[in-house]
Amino acid sequence: MEPLRIWFDPPHVRWGRVAVTVVVATALVGVWVAQRRGAFEEAPAVVAVAKAASGAAIASPTPAAPSARSGMLAAASAPAPAASTAELVCGFGSVSFNPQDEQQVDALRDELFTKLEAHRVERLPGWLHKMKASADEGRPGGGRFTQAVESWRRKVLPAVEEQNKHWTKLDMPIDGLDELARLAQRSADPKVYGTAMNACGFLADFSPKTACAGLGFEEWARRDPDNGYPWLLASTYQPKGSARREEFIERAVATKTIRSDWGYAYEPLARALAPSASAKDRSALFAQAVTFSGIQMMAPVSVIEHCREDELRRGSRRTRCEYLATHLSENSDSFMLRQFGHAIGRNLGWSKDRLDSMKQELDAMQTALVQVDQTIGCEGLSKIEAYFSDLTKYGEVGALRRRQQAAR
Repeated sequence: MEPLRIWFDPPHVRWGRVAVTVVVATALVGVWVAQRRGAFEEAPAVVAVAKAASGAAIASPTPAAPSARSGMLAAASAPAPAASTAELVCGFGSVSFNPQDEQQVDALRDELFTKLEAHRVERLPGWLHKMKASADEGRPGGGRFTQAVESWRRKVLPAVEEQNKHWTKLDMPIDGLDELARLAQRSADPKVYGTAMNACGFLADFSPKTACAGLGFEEWARRDPDNGYPWLLASTYQPKGSARREEFIERAVATKTIRSDWGYAYEPLARALAPSASAKDRSALFAQAVTFSGIQMMAPVSVIEHCREDELRRGSRRTRCEYLATHLSENSDSFMLRQFGHAIGRNLGWSKDRLDSMKQELDAMQTALVQVDQTIGCEGLSKIEAYFSDLTKYGEVGALRRRQQAAR
């Protein structure tokens, strides 16, 4: 597999996206963010989310950009400018703070992050051992994926930062990456294969001499023939207007559904927890899982480029884009891809009634996203855990619909 550069725009690293995954997704910056947004002026109890590129899983008051996908961990604030007491992170006890005191908020953020990170590092070896020892291929795959990303964070990223270059070619071993790639080659499970593709797409440029060269989108699609998602991703890495891009998009349209794999990293990690796990363990593991859920393939933005208004003047392209927009809008389990379908339909000039109906459905799903005021303390953690459990079972659209039904 050629280096996919999924998180990068050669020759410059997308450091914003990398930094979000490495720092923001594991740091308790919610109080700090909320204080600067003036959240305390109106809301009686607000949680500010350090939301990164994961798109539609955890919602801030505004939608996420389509191409951004990563993770979060939330902290909460109190109702009034006066000092208040609340348990911001489940398992780490109540703290008192004044949301208008910037220095105090920053110090509290650092303190909570330090405690959570220390607990995560302490527990991670046990979680990895349990996952890798499992007879279920998905759990060892998730364990090696987790190990590889942790190795990158601990060894490779500091070396890159030390050289202070936007794009640095390194040849450093990344623990677990070769084992994950070889496991995927042996496995018939498309989730295991997709996990390996995600890890290799993110890490192969830092450690190019790996078993990742033996992976490819075609093999991924062969393991999941009814799913058009691998073909959509494959099209993203073909030149604009090329016959291969056309071919891959046609193959995606010919499938029964489009199932993204975002959120899959949560399940193998969650199953590593004992039923009697402490609240601290649950908070630390969830931070780990959502962070790694963010290390996934870039959104297949090629479909938007492929079906722009100027491209639709070609008769054959217009017909294909009609099929593609319908497939994305009706058969995708991804909120973001359904938004793509709506955008392409607008380019195609679909009727106002059809577009309005689609927009109404998308808006309803948007309201079902986990909101920033629903993630405070242990009650909020339970809600987030339940959402991600549904996500792995029913897909993103299915999980959102279940939340809509529950709200009614």
